[in-house]
Amino acid sequence: MIALGVEAFRLVHTPELDALRLTTPGALLAGRVVSRYNLPACRLAILAALGADHLTQRTHAHPRQSFSGQ
Repeated sequence: MIALGVEAFRLVHTPELDALRLTTPGALLAGRVVSRYNLPACRLAILAALGADHLTQRTHAHPRQSFSGQ
């Protein structure tokens, strides 16, 4: 959802935002262009992270913690 919000924000153009985007910090924070490859790349990264998380959850079972109810 954050990636979609960032991409949607790049579609907003006001004189102030466009001036900010011409600076290096502004380009890093607000972005300059919308690329059609960004959303599929984000989707692929999310799926890869979910897959890695799933694999680590299955291979590294959490040890049970003992609790003495005193």
